[in-house]
Amino acid sequence: MRHACGLIVVAAVLADPTASGATLRGQPGPAALLHVLHTDTTISGVLPAGVRPGPTLSTFSLSANGIKHHALGAVLLQFGSKLDHFIVYEVFSTRKEAVADFRATPGSKGDVHVAVSGSLPRPSWAKNNALVGISGVSYVDGTVLVLVGVVWTRTMEQGSLSVATSLARIAENHLAQARAKA
Repeated sequence: MRHACGLIVVAAVLADPTASGATLRGQPGPAALLHVLHTDTTISGVLPAGVRPGPTLSTFSLSANGIKHHALGAVLLQFGSKLDHFIVYEVFSTRKEAVADFRATPGSKGDVHVAVSGSLPRPSWAKNNALVGISGVSYVDGTVLVLVGVVWTRTMEQGSLSVATSLARIAENHLAQARAKA
């Protein structure tokens, strides 16, 4: 994938999504949550301008980093026919594993860290990378590492981080809804 460069870690669902998992303070087990995320593309909220509604699901093999930190699997929501706007949910058995993976994700040449919205869960980061033309926001919410990316276009380069931040908030709401369904 051309824009991977440390901004995203994408993986396939390798675990049995119906297997039981430990709960986190009354939350559904990670495997049940992964199953819901892997089947539900219902997004609530107003999408930022230029982001097409009706995301599609895609899966990929677990990265070495995800395997090292015991990721159960990941789901990619892609908005539109190109990989211009996306949300990745990488699900782990424990929050500790999700945070370890978040901290171990390598940066890329050209990454410029910027301030993160105070409303997003912690730990979190936001980056712009002019070398590959992408903006991203990432954070850990419970046992889930959330990664949001926006590929720059000629008209969107300047506003792409605000679009990524808006998508990150939508991802946070989507994750909360998925937990309620799991």
